[in-house]
Formats: sequence, C-alpha cells, structure tokens
Amino acid sequence: MKEFAASMEALKPTMVWMAKLYADARLVDAALAAGWVAFPGMPIDQLSKDASKDEIHHLLDRYTVDEWPTIKERIWQSVKSTGVDSEALATFDEALRAHESGLYRSAVRVLFPEIERVARSTVYEGSRWEEPVGKNKGALNAGLKDFRHVVQHNVPVGVVAKADFALTLVEKMCEHLYKAVGEDEASLNEFRNDPVPNRHASQHAFVIYSSRQHSFNALAMAAFMFQLIMSVHDYAAKLAASRAPEPPEAGPPTP
Repeated sequence: MKEFAASMEALKPTMVWMAKLYADARLVDAALAAGWVAFPGMPIDQLSKDASKDEIHHLLDRYTVDEWPTIKERIWQSVKSTGVDSEALATFDEALRAHESGLYRSAVRVLFPEIERVARSTVYEGSRWEEPVGKNKGALNAGLKDFRHVVQHNVPVGVVAKADFALTLVEKMCEHLYKAVGEDEASLNEFRNDPVPNRHASQHAFVIYSSRQHSFNALAMAAFMFQLIMSVHDYAAKLAASRAPEPPEAGPPTP
C-alpha cells in the first residue's frame, strides 16, 4: 500500500499538468470557435467558460490591439525558443512587421511557404516529397501530409504537447490548415467564413485573407507550427540516435 501511495505521489505533478492542459484546451477551443487562434500570452484567465462566442471575440479582438507590443514580444520569443534557423526567424520577423504596419495580406502569404521550408529542412530531411504509396511516387510535401499523419498516430502525446495549445491546434492543422479548397461555392464559402487562413486558399488566392484577424491568426498558427515541427524533429533525432548501433570496441594495439 505504501508503494502505491508513493507511486501516486510521484504521478501527482503529471496529473496536475494534464488536468490544466485539458482545462485550458476547453478555453482554447472556445477562443477558436470565436475566430481566434490561441497565442502565447493569451488571457486565458479572462475567458469564461460561460461566455458567448461574441463576448470572447470582442475580448480577444480588443486585447490583440491594446496589448500588441506585449503579444508581439511573447510570440517572437516563443518562435526563437524553438531552434528554427535564421531564415525562419528573419521571415517571421518580417511577417510581424508587416502585421504591425497593416500589411495583412503579406503576413498571411509569406508564412505558409516558410512553414513548409522549415518542415522540409528538418522532419523531411531535405526531401520535397511525401513517402511513395505503392508503385506511385509520393506527392510534393507542400501540404505536410505525412507529417500530419505522424503527429496524429506515431508521436507520443508528450512530444506533441510541448507545442502550446496542441490539443486544439493539432486538430485545426489536420482538419483545416491544409485542406484542399473545392471549386464549388459551398466549399469556397466554408473557407471564406473561417478567419484562420488555409494554405491552399491563400497561396492560390482562392480566398482573400486581408483582415487584421486573418493576419494575426496566421502569425499565431505559424508560431505553433514551428514549435510542433521542431519538437517532432528533436524527438525523431533522439530516437534515431538511441537506435544507432554501438561502435565496435577497439582491438588491442598492434605491436
């Protein structure tokens, strides 16, 4: 019994962390439903679980204007901490400055290609292609299909959860961010009505993302994607190192 109690005591920090993770996820879900991607420094403590979508939207709409200098620094530091390369940092800095200057289209359109470049140079090990399917050559990996599959099915949840707001934003990544836009009006309206930019819609200008909210959500989602990509990359590198064969022991010196 004492051993069981000791085990439960040891698990307490993890259980507290998981409880907070799921509690925060419900509020992050509510923010996303109100049209805002969660971001470092988001005032979760000001979000009521009983607030309406409109109330949450107005709160975050005002907050992202009034507290922009603080938010900008928090997002910037979160991206720097991921270990992305200098090109990614320079691009993200340009997107921040574009947003700050009201160049909202620019922020959206510059970030998706940079997310893809970072993924290609890390988790895809420089390849432009997804894995082949049967006898067919793999498709170009601009949509990060294999990466998204691995995140959902092969990577431990603790690795994924290192990225901020992962429980909510992984789902958004998989179900919306890289979804193909159909030609019919119903499909186009689906994406027009979602304030989180979609890669296919933005890069081919099927939908015009020109508002401050579009730009802000692109910045927040890019910060999340950089965190997620680098977390998975670090995990894969450690896993590969652990499976590497031990070097042979040196033999006796030759006379």
